Amino acid sequence: MKRTIQLAAIVAATVVIIYSCNSDNTTSPTTNSPTGVTSLSGQLKFYTFTGKAYFCLVVYDNLHAKHVVDSTVIASGGSFTLSLTAPQSGWLVNPTTDTTCTPKVTYPSGTQLAVGFFEVHDSLGNLVGDVLKTNVDSSGYRAGQFICAYTYSNTAYSYSGTSICTDLNDTDVISVNGAIGWNEIVVLYVDVNSLGMLTKASETNTEPSGAYWYYNGIPHSDKPVQGTGRRNSGNLR
Repeated sequence: MKRTIQLAAIVAATVVIIYSCNSDNTTSPTTNSPTGVTSLSGQLKFYTFTGKAYFCLVVYDNLHAKHVVDSTVIASGGSFTLSLTAPQSGWLVNPTTDTTCTPKVTYPSGTQLAVGFFEVHDSLGNLVGDVLKTNVDSSGYRAGQFICAYTYSNTAYSYSGTSICTDLNDTDVISVNGAIGWNEIVVLYVDVNSLGMLTKASETNTEPSGAYWYYNGIPHSDKPVQGTGRRNSGNLR
């Protein structure tokens, strides 16, 4: 089954990626520690690339240039373990404020962020596929679906509350803590109306069970990066 997911995360980014799905569970629930996320591991589903390849964490700077932060060799069968390190300071970007949501999410003075994207590169560094961690198994919105984002922050922060957003006519219920370092933020689709429109979502640090590392072997063009307001709080829709 093919579907298109619009990915929007802290600080940056609107990217449309087509993924295939099935129902095999390949990851375990995780919760942020006070020191953030230091490593990731799992197994890529639908991984068919032959030859030596690398699982890569990439970020985009203020000029929309892409940088590989960390990479690791993908083992037989698509398994990987990736240790996470800090992006270079010049790769971080300033958070922006969404004027369509009330109240607005703000960060401590001096906070800079980076949004992590996951890619597969061949031995020459060429992009051969994208990876997304999610439990989405059908097209369109469905209550219970969630998407996981990994973002880096140079300061600790915390925000919670309910934000009403007029641009998409929905509500975000937010309870997120960010450590200095990499943090996981999970956007859960809480309520979908009879027309298939998302009306309520939550953003937390806790990953429910059922996530997969989806590999899409049809690489897209480089992801455009732009300030997208509420998506600064980790919203991936």
